[in-house]
Amino acid sequence: MLLSISWSQYISTIIFMLVCYYVYVGYKFYRWELLHLIGINKVEPAVTAIPVEEFKAKLVSETHEEFLPKVSAHNATEAFSDEIRAYLSGTADSMPSKNELLNSLQAIVAKYPATNLSGHNNSLHQFILTETEAIHPGVITLDDLHVIFSA
Repeated sequence: MLLSISWSQYISTIIFMLVCYYVYVGYKFYRWELLHLIGINKVEPAVTAIPVEEFKAKLVSETHEEFLPKVSAHNATEAFSDEIRAYLSGTADSMPSKNELLNSLQAIVAKYPATNLSGHNNSLHQFILTETEAIHPGVITLDDLHVIFSA
């Protein structure tokens, strides 16, 4: 079969395949450069400058509080009561002194913003008193709780 192909047929086939290959590569990777050679230019979208005021508005500094989850009053009281229960159940084995207990409760109260807990002060006082009495009877009084929330 190779004897039936002449050298001229072989060379013309190789040249035709090379031309097809280079046309494909030129079209695929160098399309706009080749079109520029024949006078067709690519129309670029116009670049518009951003006004300085608009650019500065995009660079507004962000605070740490913006990334924290927003806490509603209901969620705050629920989290507060859960933390009080957890602390009191943790101290069930050992009997803390009155000052230790009051300082720890005051630290827990200080973690929560007063605006979220302000509408529930009486119910929170009663809740803390009943929870404390269940685990440590007779250690704190209602007057002690008023001092904790006012500090």
